[in-house]
Amino acid sequence: MIVEREREIEKFVPVEYWQIRALVRTQELKNSRTQEEFWVELAKYKDKKAEIHKMEEAKKILEILEKGEYVVADIKKSERKTQPHPPFKTSTLQQASANVLGWSAKKTMSVAQKLYEQGDITYHRTDSFNLAPVAIEAVRKFVGDSYGANYLPAGPRIYKTAGKVVAQEAHEAVRPTHIEITPEKFTGQEMAVDEKKLYSLIWRRTIACQMAEAIFDDTKVVVSAGKCDLTANGIVVKFDGWKKLFVKDNEEFQSLPEMTVGEKLNKEKVESLQKFTQPAPRFNDASLIKELEKKGIGRPSTYAAIYRQDGGFFGRYCEWKTSLDGDAE
Repeated sequence: MIVEREREIEKFVPVEYWQIRALVRTQELKNSRTQEEFWVELAKYKDKKAEIHKMEEAKKILEILEKGEYVVADIKKSERKTQPHPPFKTSTLQQASANVLGWSAKKTMSVAQKLYEQGDITYHRTDSFNLAPVAIEAVRKFVGDSYGANYLPAGPRIYKTAGKVVAQEAHEAVRPTHIEITPEKFTGQEMAVDEKKLYSLIWRRTIACQMAEAIFDDTKVVVSAGKCDLTANGIVVKFDGWKKLFVKDNEEFQSLPEMTVGEKLNKEKVESLQKFTQPAPRFNDASLIKELEKKGIGRPSTYAAIYRQDGGFFGRYCEWKTSLDGDAE
């Protein structure tokens, strides 16, 4: 897999393209509505999908946008619901700690081992999403008591593990042994910094998996200016649900102002950004674990060994990748 990815990267030829966007502002109305500005990005030019590959083309479109009258051409709204992720199994715990904490698989398993030995979490080498009924009951009680009944789904969420039954399936998903012990209840003397970070990740994922869905309003606005159609996408959180536990991790939501079709907008500025297509990235801890699992290679007990920095294959690969990145600077 790694060799194939490297070959793809070597063969890749970057293609130049230009992103064109405009900063627009709503006009003041008689009801004293506050003026609000937001970015719209070129989507169509002369009724065709905008694919700008040369500076000359970009300049021509910028001239049109500089002179154009900006009018709201279309507004589409839709409700979107997102379900919580299942509790952690070994591979997803390693992926999350790599993405959120920047840890290697080896470090994740080392810290998890300490938490397990201290009795803070269940066994951390598992292929299962299953939670014991008593654990589900405890989580649901915690959610209801801490956040209110509206944060609880009608019934328990049951997560099933896809694929064949293996030895690690006999274990539960990775979860705190005592749901009521929140990460904030640990002091520096009771738990090391790294242990608290991983415990917090596991605790939040476990609690969230039994919470209600999050509900969003998605809005897509099309703004016409001369021969150009520009678009903006906005998101409004109607109910945070399970996302309540991930406030710091949430993506930045762009909230669009209220508008009507046919409404004119003020242009603040237009700009073009030169960009180049990128090859598929080299594997890191999280992406390689995901690919290994997808292809059925390895088990929870072997992932960390594959990633060993002191002689493991991926460890040597990381050293080589780091040297390449250093040469590129």
